[in-house]
Amino acid sequence: MQEVRNKDVTQQRHYEFLSGGGEMGARMRSHDWSNTPFGPVETWPQSLRTAISLMLASRFAMVIAWGPDFRFFYNDRYRPVLGASKHPGALGTPAREIFPEAWPQIGPLFESTRNGESVGMDDLLVPLDRYGYLENCYFTLSYSPIRDESSGVGGMLAVVAETTERVQGERRLKTLRDLARRASEAKTVKDALINAANTLGENPIDVPFALLYLLDRDGKVARLECASGLAPGTAASPEIVYLAGREETAWPLASVVEDASVRILDDLPQRFGHMPGGPYSEPTHSALLVPLLRPGHRHPDGIL
Repeated sequence: MQEVRNKDVTQQRHYEFLSGGGEMGARMRSHDWSNTPFGPVETWPQSLRTAISLMLASRFAMVIAWGPDFRFFYNDRYRPVLGASKHPGALGTPAREIFPEAWPQIGPLFESTRNGESVGMDDLLVPLDRYGYLENCYFTLSYSPIRDESSGVGGMLAVVAETTERVQGERRLKTLRDLARRASEAKTVKDALINAANTLGENPIDVPFALLYLLDRDGKVARLECASGLAPGTAASPEIVYLAGREETAWPLASVVEDASVRILDDLPQRFGHMPGGPYSEPTHSALLVPLLRPGHRHPDGIL
């Protein structure tokens, strides 16, 4: 019995550095590390133990990427970065396998720490597949080498803060400000449409394409006045749309005019095939159809 108790005490001491840490601490304690390249916990170097202990106790999002293939340990604050697609499978997995879609951007940064260099970047764009689709994510990050017992680099410490909401918000707010400013500068309706198309065209990340139609006086014909990101005259950008009798293109313009309400289409590939995705190869899947209404008027003058 004494031998069993001594063995239990020894094992508890081996795992003390994994104490606390919320969900990720519990996952690390319950994981069978003996069947991984790390081997049993009691054989881990002190440098790795100390780094993981600091990471689990931190209130900042942190990663310890250890070994030649940068296998991942991360704390609870880092979990949202991984999303549903990568957590919890990322634990103990090589970084390149976790982030294949982003490795061209972040791989060289990881490798620089292997050479003893530290890296710091603000609002770095990193495309991630976190929920089954690719999204633009922005991070302010710091990568630092961790020295092991041989004085060589055993791994890397990453401290990460996601800034996606702020970066996207600032970019979109700028577009709205520019739209308002240039609208006040327009002398004619045509000028206003040209200014709007040019402004939207300056933000292809959020607006890969835009079409601006004006209605004739009886509201039966919509004419394409300006466009950005898409050449006029294609199947997706007809220059004239006849609305009477609903004999129109795959864009439901007639219903937007009739209801004077916004419509959302989320099946653009089925309607038109490949649609421009702005600066990215991935096609646009969804679009908003917005009636252009003057204050106090119930019927649209056009459609965006």
